[in-house]
Amino acid sequence: MSLLNAALRKKDKENQRVNAPALFNKIGKTPAKTKLLIYGLIACLAIAIGLAIPYLTNMFLPKRISPPLPQPPDIIVTAKQENTKTANSSQPADISHKQELKGNEADNDSAQKPSSIIPAQTKETSVEEKIEIKAENKLIKPSKPKLLNGPAQNTSSALPSQSGISPFQKTVRPELIKPFYEKAVRYHRQNRFKEAIMMYKQVLDKDPQDRDTLFNLACAYLDNREFSAASPILYSLYEKEPHNPLVMINLAIAQIETGEPAMAIALLDAAQKITNAPLFDIYFHKATALSSLGQLDEAKQFYEMAEKNNPGNTKLIFNMAVLYDKMKNYKDALRYYRAFLAKNSLLSDIEKKSVEDRILILNVFVEREKNQIPLR
Repeated sequence: MSLLNAALRKKDKENQRVNAPALFNKIGKTPAKTKLLIYGLIACLAIAIGLAIPYLTNMFLPKRISPPLPQPPDIIVTAKQENTKTANSSQPADISHKQELKGNEADNDSAQKPSSIIPAQTKETSVEEKIEIKAENKLIKPSKPKLLNGPAQNTSSALPSQSGISPFQKTVRPELIKPFYEKAVRYHRQNRFKEAIMMYKQVLDKDPQDRDTLFNLACAYLDNREFSAASPILYSLYEKEPHNPLVMINLAIAQIETGEPAMAIALLDAAQKITNAPLFDIYFHKATALSSLGQLDEAKQFYEMAEKNNPGNTKLIFNMAVLYDKMKNYKDALRYYRAFLAKNSLLSDIEKKSVEDRILILNVFVEREKNQIPLR
């Protein structure tokens, strides 16, 4: 009986081991595929966490403020400016010789040119830029009036007329090139200098020896301030006709503008000896050349001779104002500046204001000297 009970107990114990939960079972080896799957999941999780950290950091941390971008500097456009020299405390600044006008003949001159010829051209300088009132120790000192260097038509006649003396013998042009020449002259009269130059060149392509066209082309270059382009043409014409006063005067203008005023004076002296030479132009440009050389007293003499020849020329009036300003004769400078404003109604607002400002500055200085007000 005892043996039977012992056998039953042994059987019960075996049954209990079979029914035990898997938790208490002996763990065997994990298959290789399962290991790879686990490692892959761990790697993906690590990558996801690594990518999420910067995003979360940017989201929750305070943002940095980037510095502002630098702004581009303001562009200051200066056109045709000239250097100014500060005057000392007892007198106004001088005016450079470059500021003088170079007109040709009188605005109301009765001399006429033929319809096929543009009159002898010249460079005109008129008032342009602001006059700065410089203050030093509460003293208002006149400064240099700055001037436009834009050329102008010959002051004797803006448009060629039917009568007058041609600078060359009358040229008979073929009908093929006649329209080009007439169109060039029309552009020239309208101050469309670039178009005129192009049309004159087309005429010269057909007839390179047309002297009227060469002369007009040189004049158009002078008007367009292309003095270096005008000079060789005028030299060539001068060699062919050394006693043509209009060619000589225009060549002198080119020489003055290219820094050869002494040669211009010699040429104008030779032109003065020619019969029926335009004396006003000769005196005017000779005075301009002398002024550029610093010979102000001699320049004044020739301006006065030109004034006797044609007292109403506005360019002459302005140049005399500039000359007296350079000579520090401010009373006469004021007189001529005022006369220039009174006679010239075609000035732009900027040009007119520049002259008025110069008058105001000089007037203050003259009144101080007149009343002997001490400068502070």
